[in-house]
Amino acid sequence: MASDRRWTGGTANRDWCAGVAVVPETGPERLAEGVAAYVADCRRHRAFLSPAYHPTGDGACKAVFHRGPGEAAFIRARLRELTAPATGDAS
Repeated sequence: MASDRRWTGGTANRDWCAGVAVVPETGPERLAEGVAAYVADCRRHRAFLSPAYHPTGDGACKAVFHRGPGEAAFIRARLRELTAPATGDAS
């Protein structure tokens, strides 16, 4: 069967994927969801993670798919929002 090109990524697979571009979706909502999931994972596994590396801006950028420095800046800003200490007025 290995000599049959239909089973080894030959013509059949090229025809199947012709004209279909795989484009991961990004956008503010998707990035914010990714950062929230990253922070939740960091909190859930804090016993195993070093606080020097997680949650950090670099860690979030490695964990959340993004394109370019603009989206990386959005990820870092969202991480700061989610990890900032609460400053509620109790008066």
